[in-house]
Amino acid sequence: FTLVQPYLTPDWILPVPESIGHIIRKHGWIMEWFHPQIDDLHTKALVQGPVLHIEQPPEHQHDFGDPEVVAKVQRGEDLGKGPQADGRPGAIHASMALLFAAFLSFEKVRNLRVYSGLLELEGFFETLLKHGPPLSVLELVGAGEAATEGVLRV
Repeated sequence: FTLVQPYLTPDWILPVPESIGHIIRKHGWIMEWFHPQIDDLHTKALVQGPVLHIEQPPEHQHDFGDPEVVAKVQRGEDLGKGPQADGRPGAIHASMALLFAAFLSFEKVRNLRVYSGLLELEGFFETLLKHGPPLSVLELVGAGEAATEGVLRV
């Protein structure tokens, strides 16, 4: 017995607010909710609600068990960035800030932690703050040298 659907019947209905998060995660960008730590709470400001942690995806790892990849290595060809290559949907580009800003708005995010990889993307942080919602808490902890004076002026 085979169930057949009429042509162009939707098999997956994804509302717009949920689609943004799906697109971000589908391309490997890191976006996770954590509750603030309560260690040494008396020395910190009170953060109400969870904090969204965002970071760029890790560098693409090639599958060296794939005969096609092995053949390219043997020929001395560049393997490239895989799905993160420039011009592809998974490319690491500052324009992703617009998707993150939309996600922050739809999810009503008030507490955000941005990691150094995103601060190093030219224009990402500025675009995120310009198009995103107002934030109660913005953490750049762990940003290290990426938190330059120019970034902090924004």
